[in-house]
Parts: sequence; structure tokens; C-alpha cells
Amino acid sequence: MRQPLLTLALCSACLGWASAAPAQDAEGPWFREVARERGLPAELFSSRNLFCDLDGDTWPDVVLNWERVFRNVPDPQGGRRFEEQPGGLGLRGEGPRPSVVCFGDLDHDGDRDAVVLWNDDPTDPKQTQRKPRARIYWQVAPFRFEAAKEPLPLPPEAVIAAGLFDREGDGWLDLVTGASYKARGGPYEAYPVHLLAGGPRGSFRDATAAAGLSLVPEAGRLDSRRPTFGVSFADLNGDGNAEILLCAYGRQRNLLYLGQGDGTFREVGLATGFAGDADTSGAYSAEIKEFFRRRYGQPRADEKPFRSNGNSFDAPCADVDNDGDLDCFLGEITHAWAGPSSDRSALLMNEGPPLRFRRDDQVGKRNHQTPRWNQGDLHVGWLDADNDGWLDLLLASGEYPDDQRLRLFRQHPPGTFVEVTQLAGLDWDMCTGLSLADYDKDGDVDVLVGKSNMRLPKERRQGRVLRPALFENVVGSKRAWLSVRLVGAGPQAGGAARDALGARVTLWTAKQRLTREVVGSKGHAGHNDALEAHFGLGSAERVERLEVRWP
Repeated sequence: MRQPLLTLALCSACLGWASAAPAQDAEGPWFREVARERGLPAELFSSRNLFCDLDGDTWPDVVLNWERVFRNVPDPQGGRRFEEQPGGLGLRGEGPRPSVVCFGDLDHDGDRDAVVLWNDDPTDPKQTQRKPRARIYWQVAPFRFEAAKEPLPLPPEAVIAAGLFDREGDGWLDLVTGASYKARGGPYEAYPVHLLAGGPRGSFRDATAAAGLSLVPEAGRLDSRRPTFGVSFADLNGDGNAEILLCAYGRQRNLLYLGQGDGTFREVGLATGFAGDADTSGAYSAEIKEFFRRRYGQPRADEKPFRSNGNSFDAPCADVDNDGDLDCFLGEITHAWAGPSSDRSALLMNEGPPLRFRRDDQVGKRNHQTPRWNQGDLHVGWLDADNDGWLDLLLASGEYPDDQRLRLFRQHPPGTFVEVTQLAGLDWDMCTGLSLADYDKDGDVDVLVGKSNMRLPKERRQGRVLRPALFENVVGSKRAWLSVRLVGAGPQAGGAARDALGARVTLWTAKQRLTREVVGSKGHAGHNDALEAHFGLGSAERVERLEVRWP
């Protein structure tokens, strides 16, 4: 059910406001690393790190590895800290750690439940005895979850990405899953994408075919199944219907499903430029071909067009240029040896209507120190780090040993990004899961991220401490800001989902129009940011108008 617009006029008293010099002139770094002093583990390899207000008290809690949970509590010394809850979340049951967990208020009771999914591949002999375990875990008391009696209607598959959204605006959250290759199938065969339609009492039904998301096993077609390593949602054409963005691995084309308003979707990846860049030659260099000839007896053949795109992991959407529509950044894994037809991470600027992206792969570009470089941009975030009214780009790179790290690119309007990682004090390499939230409610966005030793040589592993980092923003609160938290009335009352996923908040000051959308679990492995719509307002002293468009 579509909800009417809500328009409010706000005075300066509604703002967090301070008078300060521009952030680039501020003394000291923009962020301070405070994980241990705020109660997070001093040593822990955590590949999944997220902020999520699990208990509904409006303060973002921290979840690590889908197991350990740290409640956001008052610090006796002032501010906030995190206090580990005994027993953990209990989401793994008797099996291994889940591969993906999506948190959302499925029963509209004020706290967040969990959709728990596993990387179960029945074609792998080691997993042939496993049964389908994908299921809901209900939060029955603060930080205590109980498994639903029945599993979700999903077969055992290698699920590696998932997200929650409201496809019809009916208030019930729906689930989209993406999965990897079949371990013992053909070289390009992957498990299908699934869309499960949500309903009362936590019910889900398979609506993949009815929604228009069915794909065929045969490789190389526009409608082929492909390994899907990231799932995102956004209303890209401004018609009030959510789109589904699927990030494909294995240099296959990304898929973009345009919402039709009736619960169905139309695929427009190629037509909009989301599928990949223009170079589909698949060409390898003479050096690479000669390397394969010497090692394997024959040169490596160029790739076919359907294998000449990217290894996409994340596609967060945001209004980067403050023009009222949502743009996108595609985070890619790229290797120098793969040649120029392997897509680089890129900013996709929305030039609609009609919906069409202009691709810019110079944003976030690095100067590599070796001709055999790798780039592992698995997680991407948009935040207004200095609250100047323009969104900045945060890349959390890992997986490879050649200078993969957390990088911040400050937007110098309009549309120019300059790396300020060192200035910001973000000294963190080999990143794992990224999450963003104003955990202490001081008016600026903080950063949670992990660290790994993936592919590092033995000598570089020695003495490295693996743990999560909490980078506390100390510069953004020196400018004006506004944070908006929406609570839907729920489908029983004819309203939006309590989490307000898909709601759009637009704000006007005397000089700017700013737009945010509320998004839940998304990207690779279901990473999660705070649900609040956060606005940096620069030097503004008044919000002239604020408009909420409910899903």
C-alpha cells in the first residue's frame, strides 16, 4: 500500500548545530580508533562486522561474525561503550557459522529478527548430508533468538549474498538471495537468484518466477544464472518502486531489475549501463598469453563478451550530486593480469529520466606500485564524513596483499573526489566487513571495520593482531547536522514496514536539496548500516522543509 507524502517544516532548534572552521582546516585527524576503549575485542578475526539496533532502543549495537553481540550502553565516564552479551546470538544452531544474516523487524514488534542463510552446496561431497537450514530466528527477548520451527522455502544452495526490502509497499519485508557457482557443475553454472515474498507471522513464499527473476542454467545468455556476490536495493527512477541490483562475480554481467509497481520486475542492466563497462573484448595481453603458453602448453584465449565484465561485490546507492536521484558505486575485485576488459570499481551517475548511468572509473582510482597489481574493493560506503552537505566515498578493500586498505575520498563539489585517507586518520589495511552508524549520537557517522590476513605471506602475518576497528568521527559534529529515524505503522495498520525500508527523506536548506533512502541488509554477505537518514548540513542554520515519501 502506497503511503502519502509527509512534509514538515523544521526550525533550527531541531538541528544539531555548531559553528566551526571547515573540516579540511581542522587540527588533527577526522577519526580516532577507539574499539578497545569502547569495549570491543582486543583480538578477534571478524569477517562480518555490523552496526544494528537489535533491541529497538535506538542505539546501534555491534555484531561480530554473526555470533558475538555487544550492546550499546552508557559509559560511566561519559559517552557510550559496548558491553558483550553472554551466550552470543545463537544463530548457528548445531551447524557451522552462517554465511549471511539479514536483520529486520519481520513481526513488527519493535526489535529485529534474523533471516539466517548458509553456504550449503549439495554438489560438494563434504556437504551431502546437510539439510536445508535457511530459516528465521525470532528475537524473543533482548539479544535472545529462537529458531522458527520450519525452514524457509529455499533449497540447500551456496548462498553468499542476501537482502531485505519491500517490493510492493505492503509493509511485509521480502527477501532476495544470491549464490555462488555450483562446486561440481559446469565452469560457469551458478545457483539461481531467489525472491521470497514476505507475509503475516513470518511466512515466506517463493515468488521468483512470478516476480520475473527466473534465470536459466545455460551460460552466456542475457538471462543466464550467474554467481551473485552482492544484492542491493534502491528506487533509481524515482517512481516509488524499489529496484533490485545484483552484483555478478566471474566477470559476468550485473543485473538490474526495474520495479514495475505490481511486485514484478524488468531486467534493464545492459540498457542502463549497470551490467558492465563498454569494453567487452575479453582481450588478454601478449604477456599473459605467453605465460599460459609456457605453463600450460597453449596461450590463454580471449574471453567471450559475457565474460568480459567485472567481479562485482557491492553497489550502494545514494544521491551523490544532490540532484534528487540516486547514483551508485560498484565495488569490484580487479587484477592487472585480466586486462582492460575487466571492469574497475566505478561511480555510476544517474542521468535519467529515462534511467541511464554515466560510468566514471577514475573515482577511487589508485596508483599501483607494481604492474601485477590486484584491487579488492569488496565493501563500499557513502557517508558525509565532515557534514559539509556532500557525500564522501569510503572503500574497504582486502583479500590481496598489495596495499588493500580503508580509503576515504572526500567529495569536492560537484562530483570531484580527493583521497583524504591519511588526513582522516584511517590507517587500516586488509579490510573485512564494513558498517556505518552514528553509534554515540553526537551528529557524525562512525566506521566499524575488520581486518584479515587473507593471502598475506608468512612474514607479513607475524605480529599482526586481527581485530575489529571502531573509527569514531571527531570532526563531523563541528558542523550542522540532522538525523531522521522513521518508524512505519506496520501492515496490520495499513502502513509501511516498521523498519521503513525504502522510505525516502528529502531535505531542503536555503542552498541545498539533500536526499536519503532507508536501506537494510545489502551488498556482499548482507552488511548493514544504521537505518537513520543522516544529513550533514554544512553551515546551514535552518532546515526549510523536510519531506518523507513512504514506500
